[in-house]
Amino acid sequence: EEGNLAKLQHMYEKWPFFHSLLSNVDMVLSKSNMNIAFQYAQLAESEEVRDVFNTILDEWQLTKNVILAMLEENPSLQASLDYRLPYFNVLNYIQIELIKRLRHEELDEDYEKLIHTTINGIATGLRNSG
Repeated sequence: EEGNLAKLQHMYEKWPFFHSLLSNVDMVLSKSNMNIAFQYAQLAESEEVRDVFNTILDEWQLTKNVILAMLEENPSLQASLDYRLPYFNVLNYIQIELIKRLRHEELDEDYEKLIHTTINGIATGLRNSG
């Protein structure tokens, strides 16, 4: 495994495309919140569909571990995310609650529009990975 990591590190250092690719993966991973993803997964009506989350979580963790082993921290990205992510987390939790209420027919038409507002807010704030 260390030999493979050394090869990846070499590719990261020497190949601009690979460097850019891994930097983008790092950025997307740092924007993701698997606790919120779990909440979304719980909205699925089928147990089989909900179980897909476990596969996604395993692959996310594996990817994160490899990226963390290879890349140095990006202080400017981290500062930006530290500032923005709490707001997106709130929007995600609001969206989850609105979807639950919509499915239980507890929302009127005016509140249904809020779901689209949360979608747009999250996508706009997360920029290229929204």
